[in-house]
Amino acid sequence: MNTVIKEICELLKSSDPEMQCSAAKVLGELKPPDQEVYSLLGDMLGSGNLALKPFLLEALEKGQRKETLPYLLPLLSDENLKDRVARAIVVLGPDTLGELKQRYKEGTYSVKKSVIAILARMPNPANLTFLLELLLTEEVEVIKYLCFKMKMELAGYDEQDKQLVLNRLLALFKSAKIAKNRLALIGALKLLGDLKEQKGQKVLLEYVGSDHDTGIRVTAFHALMHLDGLDGKNDSVASALLPVLDEKDFPSIVSNALNVLRRIEYPKSKWAVLKVKLKSPHPEVRRYILRILAEQKATGVVRLLVDALDDPDFEVREQAVAALELMPGSAREIFEKVSKTTNFSKIKQLSPLLRGQLQSLDKMAVGRLRASFIKLFEAKDEASLAVFHLMENVDPAGLAKGIVDKAKTYKSKRQYDKARRYLEVIRDRDYFPDTGKYELAGLLLRTGKRSMGRSDRHADPALTLIAEVLRSDVIDVFKLLKSSSTFFKPEEIYYIGYHFSEKVGPEREFGLQLLGHLIKKSPKTKYGKLSQNKQNIESIE
Repeated sequence: MNTVIKEICELLKSSDPEMQCSAAKVLGELKPPDQEVYSLLGDMLGSGNLALKPFLLEALEKGQRKETLPYLLPLLSDENLKDRVARAIVVLGPDTLGELKQRYKEGTYSVKKSVIAILARMPNPANLTFLLELLLTEEVEVIKYLCFKMKMELAGYDEQDKQLVLNRLLALFKSAKIAKNRLALIGALKLLGDLKEQKGQKVLLEYVGSDHDTGIRVTAFHALMHLDGLDGKNDSVASALLPVLDEKDFPSIVSNALNVLRRIEYPKSKWAVLKVKLKSPHPEVRRYILRILAEQKATGVVRLLVDALDDPDFEVREQAVAALELMPGSAREIFEKVSKTTNFSKIKQLSPLLRGQLQSLDKMAVGRLRASFIKLFEAKDEASLAVFHLMENVDPAGLAKGIVDKAKTYKSKRQYDKARRYLEVIRDRDYFPDTGKYELAGLLLRTGKRSMGRSDRHADPALTLIAEVLRSDVIDVFKLLKSSSTFFKPEEIYYIGYHFSEKVGPEREFGLQLLGHLIKKSPKTKYGKLSQNKQNIESIE
C-alpha cells in the first residue's frame, strides 16, 4: 500500500464524519488494488455511522472485489441500505450465487426479495435455474415478487438471455412437479407471457381448456395476449379457443377467449364452425362472429347476416346491418326478409340498405309491395306507414308514380279530398314529381278558399306549388291549364294568371299568357273582362 493510500485510510478512521465521508469517496474513485483497503471499508460498514455507510458502499461497488461479499450480505436485511447493497453485489458478477443462495435460505422475506432482485439482474444458466425453481418451493408472496421482478428485468435482457429463460421455463412445464403446484404453474404462465416469445404459444394453449381451474385459464389467456407474432393466420389458436366460446362463464373465460381471438386473422378453414356459434347465448360472441363473417366471401354469408337481423341483442342487429352495408348482392335477400314484415322499427333499420338497389330486386315483388301500400293506405291501416317507409327507400320514383296515378283516379271521380290525401303523403318529399305538384295545386285550388289580397296569395300553397313547377321547367304548365278546362274553372285560371302577372321574368310571362288565354277564349264573360283589365294595368306598369 503506498503512502497516499495509507494517509487516506487514516483519514477514514478519523473522528470527523465529514472527513470520513470524503476519504471513502476518494478511495472509491482511486480503486486501489490493495485488499487491506477493502477490508477496512467492509469493517467500517459494521459501525453505527449511518451517514458514512452510503459512501462506503459506493467505494465497495466501484472496487468490484468479491472479497467484500461477506461484508455486504448482512446488510441485505437493512431496509435503508438494501438497494445500495444490491447494486454493490450485482457488480461482483455471477460467481456470487452460492453465497446468495445461502443468504436466501436463512433470510427473512425482505432478504429473499433482495436476493431475487440481485439474481434477476444477472441472467445466466445457474441463476435462472435457481430463480425458476423457487416457483416450486415458495409461498405466494415470494412467487408474486419473483414474477414481478423478472418481468421488470426481462425488458433489459438480450435475445440470448431471453432464450435462456424461455428454455428453462419450457423445461419446467415438462416437470411432473409443476402439474401438482398451482401457484408455480400460474407464475410460470405469467413469465411465459412476459417473455412475449411466440414459441410459448403451444404451452399456453394447453392451459386454456376447461380441464383447468379458472385462475390458471385466465392467466394463460392473458399471457397469450402478450405474445409477439400472435397476429395473422393462427389455426391452432382458433382450434383451441372456439370450444371455449360455448361456456357459461362470460366475464372470466369467454371474454378473455374473445380478446385473444380478436388479435388473430381468423382462418378460413374454421369458417364453417362460426355458423354454429351464431347460436351462442353471449351477445358479444355473436357480434364477434358477425364481424368475421362479414369479412368472408363465401356462399351463405348474406343469409346468415340477414338471419342475424332478428337477433334479440340490439348491437348484434346493428352489426349485422353494418356488415350488410358492405356486402354487394345482399339487396335481394334483405328485401325478401323486410317485405314480409310491417314492423316499423325493423323496416326503418333495414330499408336504408336498399337505397339504389332497385335494379337488383324482383320487379314484380316491388310492384306487389307498392300495391300493398295502396291497399293499406286505402284502409287507413297504420301498417301503411311501415310499407311506405320501405318503398320510399326501395323505389321512391315508382311509389310517387303509383300515388299520383291513384290521386288522378280519385280526381276523375271528383273525389277531391281522397285525391288530396294521397298526394299530401309525399308533398314534402324530394322525390315528389312535378306532375304530382301540379295535380295537388289544382286540388288545393278546388277545395280551398281564395283571396285576392297580395299577402294571402303569397301564402297560398297552391300558387307556391305552381311556382315550383314553373321553375323546374319539366312540364308545360300553360299548356296543361289550357287543356284542363273540364277541371279548372275560369275563376281559378284567372286567379293564377292574376297572381303571376305581378311577378317578373318567366313567371310574369306565364301569368300574362293565362290572362290572354281567358281574353281570347271568352272576352265577354266576367273573367274575360277582368283579365283584360288586369292585362291593361300590367301593360301600363
